[in-house]
Amino acid sequence: MIKRVPKKTIKRVPKKVFEEQLIHKLVSKYQKTGMIQDMAKIVLKCQPLIDSLIHTNRYYEVLPEEDLRQEGFLKVCQLVPKTDTSKSSIYSFFSICIHNHLKSVVTKELRFRK
Repeated sequence: MIKRVPKKTIKRVPKKVFEEQLIHKLVSKYQKTGMIQDMAKIVLKCQPLIDSLIHTNRYYEVLPEEDLRQEGFLKVCQLVPKTDTSKSSIYSFFSICIHNHLKSVVTKELRFRK
């Protein structure tokens, strides 16, 4: 009888879409100091989340991807001062708010085209 050697399993590490702890620290720091550099870092760290929302929901079929990304950035800038870091995860709050905002932008564009 031939013994089969088990295949080595390759562990795939998922690509981080959102660095919760880092963004939590940056949001707290921005709310205390109001430094624009912190806001810029938050926006850049949220770009993978915004891109994944655009691609998951296929919003790029209605509007250019760059326009949608800019809308997502603007929404992040509006959300940061309002964020209560003690209530829920920032990922949940940001992803729901950005998704709803992008959906409304796409819906308005579709209505305008009719």
